[in-house]
Amino acid sequence: MSDVIATWFYAESPEEAGGTYHQVPGSSTSSAFWDVYLRCVAVSLATARCAAPDAKLVLLVNRPLSNLSSRVGQELVGILESLRVEVHVVRYTFEPPPSWSAAWRNQFFVFDGLAWAQEHLSDGDAFLLLDSDVIWNLPAEQLFVDLRADGILSYDAGYEVDHPINGLSRRDMANTFDELNGNLHSRDDAPVYLGGEFLASTLERLPSLNFAIRKAWKSTLERHARGQSHPLEEAHLWSYVIDSLGLPVGNAGTHIKRIWNGTLSHSNVSASDQLLTCWHLPAEKRFGFRRLYADITRVGVDSWLDQEHSLRSTSVNLRLGLPRSSARKRICDVSFASTQRALRTVRR
Repeated sequence: MSDVIATWFYAESPEEAGGTYHQVPGSSTSSAFWDVYLRCVAVSLATARCAAPDAKLVLLVNRPLSNLSSRVGQELVGILESLRVEVHVVRYTFEPPPSWSAAWRNQFFVFDGLAWAQEHLSDGDAFLLLDSDVIWNLPAEQLFVDLRADGILSYDAGYEVDHPINGLSRRDMANTFDELNGNLHSRDDAPVYLGGEFLASTLERLPSLNFAIRKAWKSTLERHARGQSHPLEEAHLWSYVIDSLGLPVGNAGTHIKRIWNGTLSHSNVSASDQLLTCWHLPAEKRFGFRRLYADITRVGVDSWLDQEHSLRSTSVNLRLGLPRSSARKRICDVSFASTQRALRTVRR
C-alpha cells in the first residue's frame, strides 16, 4: 500500500496548435518557456520528498526528458534521480482540437495522468496529482489518511457564483452541466468550481472516475463542434465529473489553497495558510520557484534536503513572499519581469 505523489510536465511541439498560459509569457514551444515549469517540477518534488520520505514520487511527461536540450532540462534529470522520482512518458489522448481556445491547451493532460494511475497503481494505493507550482508546507501523512477515508479529495477554489473563471462562471457551469447531464435534476445552487491543480483519488475510485471523465470529454468535444457551451479547461471538466457522480466536494480545504501573495498579483494570504499541507502559488512560477531552484542547484539536492531548506523553512517562505512579501522581493520581481519583457520585445 503506497502513497503516490505525482506532478506533470507537458512540452508543446511546434507542430501543435500552441497554447497561452497566463503566468508565463512567451512561446509555449520554446526551451525558455519549458524551463519555467521544469524548475517548478524540481522544487515541488523536492518538498514532496521532505513531506513524504517514503512516498512514491512520479513525474508524468509527454516526451522523454532526454529530448530536452536546455541546461535546466539536463540538470533536472540528476535532481530527479536524487529524489528517487519515477519518470513516465504518457500519450496525450485528451488533446483539444485545433479549433479550441489557445488558453490552457495542455491542461487536459492531467486526465491522462489519472488513466496512467489506474493502470499502474496497486491495491490500497492512493494517488495525488499536483500541478508543478504546488509546494509542500507540512508532512503528507494526514492528507493521505483523509484521502483513504473519503476515497477522493477535491479542492473548492472559492469563487463567487458570477465570477468568470477561465470563460465560465459557476452560474454558467450550472447551465452547461445540466445540459451535459441531460437536465436530469434541477439545481438550487451553482456547482462548486474545483481546482484542477489538486486531483486525489484512491485506486478503488479511479475506474468510475476515469469512465465518467472519458464520457464527459466525448460530450464536450461534440458540443464544441456544434458551437454549444462546454467545459473550457480541465477544472471545469473535473468539477462536472465530481458533481455528476455525487462525490465529496471541497473536502481538501485543510490541505491546499490557491494563494496569491500580492507581489505581482492581488493577495488572499491569511494566517491560517500556515496550517495547510500544500500551497499552490501560480504567480511564483517565474520568481520564488526560480530562486528556490537556484538554491537547490547551488548546494545540491541532498544538501538542500539535509539542511531542511523546505518544509516551514524561513528561507523558503522569504523566497515565496509568505506570509508576506518583503520590499526586496517585490523590487526584485518587478525588475526581473521588466527585464524579461524588454528582452522579448527586442527578440521580436
